[in-house]
Amino acid sequence: MPMETAQTGDLALRAVAEVSGRGPTTVAQLADVLAISRTAAQRIVATLHHGGIVRRLADGRYDVGFGLIPLATGAGRAFARSTAPVLREYAARAGATMVLALRDGDEAVVAQQAMGPSQAMQLEYRDGYRLPLTHGAGGLAILASLPDGDAARRDASAAVAPGLLDQIARDGYAVTEGAVRPGVVGVAAPVTSSTAGVIASVTAVVPALRAPAIPLLAATVRDAADRLTALADRLQQGPAQHIRADHHG
Repeated sequence: MPMETAQTGDLALRAVAEVSGRGPTTVAQLADVLAISRTAAQRIVATLHHGGIVRRLADGRYDVGFGLIPLATGAGRAFARSTAPVLREYAARAGATMVLALRDGDEAVVAQQAMGPSQAMQLEYRDGYRLPLTHGAGGLAILASLPDGDAARRDASAAVAPGLLDQIARDGYAVTEGAVRPGVVGVAAPVTSSTAGVIASVTAVVPALRAPAIPLLAATVRDAADRLTALADRLQQGPAQHIRADHHG
């Protein structure tokens, strides 16, 4: 292994350890701790962010991402993979595309999905597809589950209707129409973890003309979210328990 590659790998590991121990950290702080230039620190952070190891907060600082879990336990990969049968079950039950999106700072990232057998039109979302949390039912469900002091929720207040997040939190689900695609309804509920707070959302996506009664669809989505929440907690047992809830804001 070339010396430069080995040194970069060592710096990246030290950067992950620093962010994990310190909490939200700026590029400048990492540069000081690692005794490297800010340009070099930015390159390392960009690589870690691309891999989901760290996530960028709304205020520009970086914190640990959900992708950090696989480095310790493999739970992150296991979680995304293990949601597939649950999503297929609920896609068949609701006749909808079920989409799991992980929170990454102030964005929601599609990680897994399943299409219902009666879906009349293709509503597939590319894995890795990103949207701001203020766009779409999945992101709004995540935002509404964050504490009032969370930076992402605070920054989103100007982009959403007054009282909307509080209403979603009371209802336990979010509903949008045409927010991501014209003529498409999304109904979403948050997926939480006892160790990391809200980590994701699950959304039922259907053509507006075929959308069933919203309360019925919402009940199905909330049931799916409860299943995925239990799954996340099971998979995050052991070494992953050090992840703090305040890592999400």
